[in-house]
Amino acid sequence: MTDAGPGMSAPLEASITRVGSVDAVERVWRELEARGAPHFFLSWTWIGSWLRLVVPATRVWLFECRKEGRAVGAALLTLHRGHRLKGRMPIRQLHLNEYPAAGFNMVMAYNGLLTEAGLENEVWAELVTTAETLEERWDELFLSSLASKNASAAVQARSGLGIRHEKTFVHWMLDIDADCAETDRLLARLKRKSRQQMRQSLKAYERLGELRLDVAASPDEAHRMFDQLEELHTVRWEAAGLPGSFGNPRWVAFHRDVIDRGFPHDQIRLLRITCAGRPIGVLYGHQYGDTVYMHQTGFEVTEDNALRPGYVCHFEAIRHFAANGVRHYDLLPDAQESYKKFFTDPGEPVHWLELQHHRLRFTAERFLRSVLRGEPPRTGS
Repeated sequence: MTDAGPGMSAPLEASITRVGSVDAVERVWRELEARGAPHFFLSWTWIGSWLRLVVPATRVWLFECRKEGRAVGAALLTLHRGHRLKGRMPIRQLHLNEYPAAGFNMVMAYNGLLTEAGLENEVWAELVTTAETLEERWDELFLSSLASKNASAAVQARSGLGIRHEKTFVHWMLDIDADCAETDRLLARLKRKSRQQMRQSLKAYERLGELRLDVAASPDEAHRMFDQLEELHTVRWEAAGLPGSFGNPRWVAFHRDVIDRGFPHDQIRLLRITCAGRPIGVLYGHQYGDTVYMHQTGFEVTEDNALRPGYVCHFEAIRHFAANGVRHYDLLPDAQESYKKFFTDPGEPVHWLELQHHRLRFTAERFLRSVLRGEPPRTGS
């Protein structure tokens, strides 16, 4: 609990309880989502579908923070027993809004706490303190895909815990406006080389036939386009000797549930781009406010290097969204990927952190890693 001194506002009341009913979490989550204005990955559409997937498989705890009776912060925690150092070091990780066991990791693109605006730092502090009361012993709190503001708040709230910075990706997002609905205006937004390649590809497709973009207008149509996405996506990945996302049946079931639950709230975007009636790509994303988060794609395999179906499909999708009020086309955090650099420059960093109890195993891990890298050992704090 954060105490209130003279002249200060009421203190925060925090609790952590085992999730038994998804419905009970929904009431808290929707109450706060209506005031917290999160991104899509903290919406109830995503979180509710995730809970329905993992609650039968593992224990989940709800962290809840209230002030004067109203919810001001919430998060979900799972415990995962894993290993590091090639299986030699067992570790008990507490995960925020994720469960990384095989087949259950749905990849939270933007993680964090669901909080009321202005109380982010206080709620982070309560989370770290309250997590210590969990009946299960844990070694580290694993925080994935945090924007810099959230990462800074988590570091400030660590309350004596050590910290390990696992990795950093960058945020890939193209800011657009209504002008981007016009081909020439959107081309002008691209870098010179990208602009030349896009013109070449558009002309190559024009010689084959008309480009057409169709948007799923019902849940049934969305599922049919999702089936087509699976076909295109899987052919490309199997050609590379990998199963792709659709090789995980839990991932497929999760996203079908997201489609069903998100469609009535106008949060689901499935688009099919055809040339002369032949599908050349399907894109699946989520719209939340004026941002579209492009989640998964499938494109035809072609040996004609001039066609570039992936670039053309994204280009046509951006034009469509620009004409329909979208102002941010988010390609999600990732390492340096050529197709993302084609459309935009790298943006703000996104961080993966581990807040660690002071354990001998972590001291040994830091020493071994420093030896392998030829660096002085880090303190971990």
